[in-house]
Amino acid sequence: MRFIFCFVFFSFLLFSCGIPKKDVLLLEDKYKNELIKLDSQLVDQRALNYSLTLDNYKKQGSIAAYESVQKVYLDRLDSLQNDIDRLNKNSSFNQNFLSDNIDSLETKLANQSLFTQSILNYWTKFNSPVGKLSAILKDSLASEENVIIEESTLYCSISIPMEKLFKPFVTQPVDPVAMPLLGKISEILQLFPAFTIQVIGHTDNAIQQNKKLPDNWDLSVLRASAVTKALVEEWQLSPSRILVAGKGEFSPMKSNETPEGKALNRRIELVVSLRTEDILRDYRKLLPK
Repeated sequence: MRFIFCFVFFSFLLFSCGIPKKDVLLLEDKYKNELIKLDSQLVDQRALNYSLTLDNYKKQGSIAAYESVQKVYLDRLDSLQNDIDRLNKNSSFNQNFLSDNIDSLETKLANQSLFTQSILNYWTKFNSPVGKLSAILKDSLASEENVIIEESTLYCSISIPMEKLFKPFVTQPVDPVAMPLLGKISEILQLFPAFTIQVIGHTDNAIQQNKKLPDNWDLSVLRASAVTKALVEEWQLSPSRILVAGKGEFSPMKSNETPEGKALNRRIELVVSLRTEDILRDYRKLLPK
């Protein structure tokens, strides 16, 4: 508006001053062009101002959104820090609790190790004489056919076929031919008076034909008793050391399906071991108070 006023004013002034009309028109065109140019610049400037204002609003919105997200993360960090503090507190308590329990368990483990070692020493003490007895028996009876010596931690067993002790179809007494064998065994057992002796009779699974013997239980007991009498009466083993038993056909060494298996199952077994009451008495001494 200001430019229009100036243009009219200068036009009037030029005409009133006697300036040629042609020059006035040229000046008028020049001012019109300048006016159009300035109007265009004004429009561009307004558009730029609008764009800057819009960007400013957008940036303000982004900052607000960022601040909102930042607040969420800060709250989350505060919550995590509280969790960490609580866990550290619990961890400290648990660590002290576990430390006390570990000390207690280590003490118990040490005591248990001492107890275990004492048990091992105890069994070693028993195993030593059993091993010595077994070695002597194996050496002395090496020439005796089918006599089997077996050894474990607490006992030694001597298995003798019935055919070496009794005549066929005879339950008692022991065949005199077997006396030297029983004599060897008795002399060795006399060297170990602390051991007890179980004399156990075994049979195969054949059905008894002897009407005086109802079953193999009776047969196995009678033959074990006959061997025991020979050990006591002929070789002076103390009867207080001996226990007599019969197991019939119920503890076979081999299958009864073959003659060889049946022959091995018909046997007298001498189980030599330390007295049970002595073992229990000494074992109780090892138990924790």
